[in-house]
Amino acid sequence: MGSKLERRVQCAAALLSVRGIEPWDRVVLETSPPIEVTGETFHISQGCCESNVFGHTATEHLLSTQLPTRDGQMDGAVAVVIQRVRVGPGIERDLHELGMIVGCPLPRGVRASMVEEGGSGEIVILVELVQITTSMDQFVSLGGEQVSQAICITGVHQRHRIVKTWIFRMNCVRSANFVARRSTPCWVHSLSAATEDDSTRPSSSQTSNDTQGPLQRVSLLIMRFLTKWFTHSLFVALWMATIVPAQESTGPTVHTVDTLTVHALRTPATLESIPYSVNQIDVGDIVRLEPGLSLTEALSTVPGLLVVERNNLSQGDRIAIRGIGARASFGVRGLRVLVDGIPLTMADGQSQLGVIDLSQLASIDVVRGPASALYGNAAGGVLHLQSAPIETDAVQIGTLIGSDELQQIRLQADVVRENDQVQIGASHTDYGGFREHAYSRQRTFQARWQRQMTEWRVGVTGHFYDAPWLYNPSSLNRAGAEDAPSGARFFVRQQGAAKQVRHAQLGFRLARTTSTDGGLEIAGHVVGRSLANPIPGRIIDLDRTAAGLRIVGYRRWRADWQTTAGIEFESQSDRREEFGNEGLDDDDIDRFRDDTIFDRILTGDRQLKQDEQAVGIGLFTLTRWHPTPTLTLSAGARVDRHAFDVEDKLLTNGDDSGDRNLVQWSPTFGATYTPSRQFTLFANLATAYLTPTTVELGNRSDGRGGFNPDLDPEHYRSVEAGVRFIWLGARLDGEIAVYQLELEDMLLPFQNAGSDEVFYRNASEARNRGAEMHLHWQPRASVSMDASLNVIDFVFTDHTVNVHGERVSVDGNEVPAVPPRTAAFISTWFPTQQSSLKATVRHQGRMFGDDLNGGDTGGGSRDDHINSAYTVGDLRGSISRPVDPWEVEVFLGIDNVFDEAYNGSVVPNAFGDRYFEPAPGRTVFGGVRLRR
Repeated sequence: MGSKLERRVQCAAALLSVRGIEPWDRVVLETSPPIEVTGETFHISQGCCESNVFGHTATEHLLSTQLPTRDGQMDGAVAVVIQRVRVGPGIERDLHELGMIVGCPLPRGVRASMVEEGGSGEIVILVELVQITTSMDQFVSLGGEQVSQAICITGVHQRHRIVKTWIFRMNCVRSANFVARRSTPCWVHSLSAATEDDSTRPSSSQTSNDTQGPLQRVSLLIMRFLTKWFTHSLFVALWMATIVPAQESTGPTVHTVDTLTVHALRTPATLESIPYSVNQIDVGDIVRLEPGLSLTEALSTVPGLLVVERNNLSQGDRIAIRGIGARASFGVRGLRVLVDGIPLTMADGQSQLGVIDLSQLASIDVVRGPASALYGNAAGGVLHLQSAPIETDAVQIGTLIGSDELQQIRLQADVVRENDQVQIGASHTDYGGFREHAYSRQRTFQARWQRQMTEWRVGVTGHFYDAPWLYNPSSLNRAGAEDAPSGARFFVRQQGAAKQVRHAQLGFRLARTTSTDGGLEIAGHVVGRSLANPIPGRIIDLDRTAAGLRIVGYRRWRADWQTTAGIEFESQSDRREEFGNEGLDDDDIDRFRDDTIFDRILTGDRQLKQDEQAVGIGLFTLTRWHPTPTLTLSAGARVDRHAFDVEDKLLTNGDDSGDRNLVQWSPTFGATYTPSRQFTLFANLATAYLTPTTVELGNRSDGRGGFNPDLDPEHYRSVEAGVRFIWLGARLDGEIAVYQLELEDMLLPFQNAGSDEVFYRNASEARNRGAEMHLHWQPRASVSMDASLNVIDFVFTDHTVNVHGERVSVDGNEVPAVPPRTAAFISTWFPTQQSSLKATVRHQGRMFGDDLNGGDTGGGSRDDHINSAYTVGDLRGSISRPVDPWEVEVFLGIDNVFDEAYNGSVVPNAFGDRYFEPAPGRTVFGGVRLRR
């Protein structure tokens, strides 16, 4: 009897590999002898695997115990899954980035906990299925579903790549009826389903479906379906729950892990308590295999966020959230950008993403919508870029080549010594460019040091960026963009339009978590930047120094009450000189491809010399209250004072010195309602503002020095509501949000004749209504799909423009450079653990280039003011293989697979209808990455 039970237990306890990753490093499946417990017999079946998961060596021990039954009733079933992970540096970061879900409410009769073994450096996760008492038929049809949902809770967030998925099944073997129905084919992928001889199997009459009642047959089909469908994420859900940092402990400690921790809101918060539209994107596998010149690929499925890839390293990406930032002349405007908690955004609100190596990022938190209550000058939202964790000693070397003379090399070294982690990285990029006069060279260097002390964690980060030449091909009118998209205007080439940039930044971050009830963070940074920038009509010479300090603390006063408060100080000092641009000699036009051009441009008279200073100080607080377990209310406010001062050093045309002082008050209110962990409703009310930058204040269309006295900040009022959901059975999760923004004094760019310099003016009022949707579906553990849709109605409600000396109302016109529709779809497939394929499709609707929406054509066509809609597709593929002692990864990418002709960017209100910056056709890149 015992041997028969053993074999049947082996049949029933199937170790499944949904991903089909073979071979395992070590797999053991064995059955112990029967054990007598109070006169009843039960069996223990075990499975074990050792593997390397996400860089951590893990050993999983799976234990299933079968409790006795009486008269066809199962008294109870207990499945204990034990997983041990050797804890190393960076585990805490993985905890946040992988979005663990164990610890959330489970179905009835299920208990999950994590137990840390003191001093062993290992963490054990226990999942118990208890208190299930039902008949065998009901267990198969109902209880089995409950068990499947319980231990296979979808802990796979949209950004996670499933490395391995296991399910360890057990069934009662004491019921004769149940055994009669339990034939081997019921369990797919069984590793040990064979018996020694047919005599130990039930007879054909017992196993035939004809002998089963309708309920049994339906139950069996349900179990087959659930076995294959619901078990994809067991290993991920359990493994992710183990990567909590080990601490010294004298005894077992039980930990509860939240679903998803978002860091872009000053203090860590779970997604269920956040009343804003939030995305957390795992970009490590994306940017690692990209040229790192743009965030288009990484952020393409974030609804409401538009990355305008200008294919021009001189200008950089333009990033807009809900239309805010779409009118920036260069860099990122209207958003707060941080890297590992250190701001990239200057005191005046301008950010430059080009100064960091995007290939070293692991994740990006995105807050969509006004965030001034926490960040001040952040009307559009927040981008919090987080670097990959430093886990083990490692060396990485990568090289990449591509179309349009793209060449790149990257180096990185990680060193881990007890509590210290150090990372040093460098990159060098040469890019000929798709268009004429687009040659670029840039280098980055970054270093990070982190140390974990008893209660404090300290980190120091340094970034250095050197761009000896970044040529600027500028924009074209519609005819030029269609007839010669790779060309650049003669005047732009004759003027030698280009940039030469050096940027150095050093930041520190000191964080202390005193207990689960509070914490403190102190962060600061200093910046030095120099810029030489000849543009048509003018040569700009700028030296900048900047610094900032932030102190933030949070306290949980009661179990249902938490308050965050802080103070932030920022300063920026610029020494600015501007000269007339006499251009290049005729013999030098189109002659150079490097920094020689800066020495050959003829410099005219000094037109401006002034010192500019921007200082900002802000006080903020945010309180969250949980009146019930399912309801969270939040309220916050921030008060900011911005002081802009300019000292005119060129007094030949009068003294234009002056100052501007701005005080802004930004309250916010929000609520979330979470009736279950699968469904969250959220809503918020907020106000925000956006001050002019020193460049916008200093660029006066009348040619005078000083700051423009007529330029005021933008002001926003926002209301938003949405829902986040996860459908466990269908492996689907997503978010839908609707909002309305009302704007006053919106800053709009324009140009004068004979110059590419951009000036600004305030529009009166505008209104922005929109709807956003994001869906993530994982039909199989090796396949994931993401889709996003954004619909926006951004129009002027009270605005006039000057047309031939008369003011003309443009109320109801669309705001330029903001497409009313965008959509994206990404499908990723991991055929094996060492390979991946990804396809991306992006669509952007048509948009206008000017405030008039082509209403006054001046004899031309209205189409000359419209950027046509386009749809483009991209492909990516990679494969890696161990080549002792290295891991070698080869990757290939194809952009614009179908060779679509389109304009990637629009310059709003450009003079001469020169709105368009053409994008390249089909381009190819590939590279090799070595790691050891």
